[in-house]
Amino acid sequence: MESFVVKASEMTGPKGCVRECMMYTDCNAVNFYMTRSYCELLDVAFSDNEIINSNEVYFTNISEWTKDEDACWPNTCPPKTRCIVGYGNLNICVPFVTPCDNNQCINGAVCINSVKDYSCRCQPGYHGKYCQLTPCSSGPCTNDGTCTFSGPIYTCTCKPGYYGNNCQCKFNFN
Repeated sequence: MESFVVKASEMTGPKGCVRECMMYTDCNAVNFYMTRSYCELLDVAFSDNEIINSNEVYFTNISEWTKDEDACWPNTCPPKTRCIVGYGNLNICVPFVTPCDNNQCINGAVCINSVKDYSCRCQPGYHGKYCQLTPCSSGPCTNDGTCTFSGPIYTCTCKPGYYGNNCQCKFNFN
């Protein structure tokens, strides 16, 4: 399931998790971690309204859920905002920031929000906190060999006169 965590929060119950999701325009599903009282508001890429229980993690798509009608339901706020019911039952669209808004993920990595931080989901062949490293980062090719990689596998192209997996051997022309 491909999803993006819009926002995460601690110390909330399952109903509060769903209720919170309904206030965020970009949220259409939740993960609720029962043992930790941890809630993830999700923007998922598929439609399904069943509740899934997997190792104490409950997932539900809220597309068919409803709540009592008020200024925030149905939610008409633009993306990246949260709807708050104001005085006189008026809706107030409040912009919100997430840890991923200022992330340092690179090389096509996907940023995953958590409560106070984020992590980077790296593309194949990249690793490190920000996906900044490759199999070639450690400089495995010696003697000015050129390193290329595909996924987790690297290959060294050796300069004339050198050979070996890492260009570590020199031809002896004697």
